[in-house]
Amino acid sequence: MKKILVGLIFIVGSISMTMAQEKHQVRVDMDRKMVKEQVESGNLEFFFNKDIDAGEVRRNAQYYISYFDVVYYPETGKAEIRFKDKSRMSVKVVERFLTSNHISEVLLGKEILRSTDFVNWLIN
Repeated sequence: MKKILVGLIFIVGSISMTMAQEKHQVRVDMDRKMVKEQVESGNLEFFFNKDIDAGEVRRNAQYYISYFDVVYYPETGKAEIRFKDKSRMSVKVVERFLTSNHISEVLLGKEILRSTDFVNWLIN
């Protein structure tokens, strides 16, 4: 009986961990060159899945107002970031914003990048 109980706990725990590690993505509808040009001009835009909580996106954006403003359109999932300055740090903080919204990947064209790799590519 004890082995069955331990086995059930293990199975439930494994399933919970798998679900907790589900990857969430944002989509960038531009090629690499256009994204770089956009960031150099002080902007960045991407699309969240429409099932994300708009209130959470807006609340999380408030933590980063020293670096950028975020305009979020829940009907389309579009987020427009307008950098306060064009510093590397402002762009780097985008990674924190994505993480705070449980985003771990960026779909750039047909390419999937970890959000960390995407931001590091932007600043280099």
